[in-house]
Amino acid sequence: MIRALLLAALAFTACSAPPDSLRVERLLRGTAVGQFEPFDRTISDATAVADLEAVVRSLPPAPYAPGAETFCPISWGMSYRLAFANSGGPTLVANVEADGCRYAYLGPADRRATTESFWARLAGALGFYTRGNDLFPLPRDMRR
Repeated sequence: MIRALLLAALAFTACSAPPDSLRVERLLRGTAVGQFEPFDRTISDATAVADLEAVVRSLPPAPYAPGAETFCPISWGMSYRLAFANSGGPTLVANVEADGCRYAYLGPADRRATTESFWARLAGALGFYTRGNDLFPLPRDMRR
């Protein structure tokens, strides 16, 4: 009985359709609100979306050492919610810090380290220059 349930679950997972859309929302917490413009776009290029989901799922685990402190650059409280979906509903939701340590959270106990390649692919899929800073704007009071 248990084996049949496991096989059914594996078959469902293997047969589920890949994502064909990605909603990218800028999230702001604390003092970040009012410092950055809102951002909410949907990518509907199925190939680019499936590629990005594979990249997100393959990000390496973030370093962790019990009792050790991690140094992260300054954080203004900006992150992005990446909501991958297909016609059957959501396939993955990741919250990705856009400053500080730039960790990606795929679940409550699943923290990943982002890479420059990930950010370049996300920027490219959004139509931004892949080596630019469009995803990392400065707060309003720091701009010229």
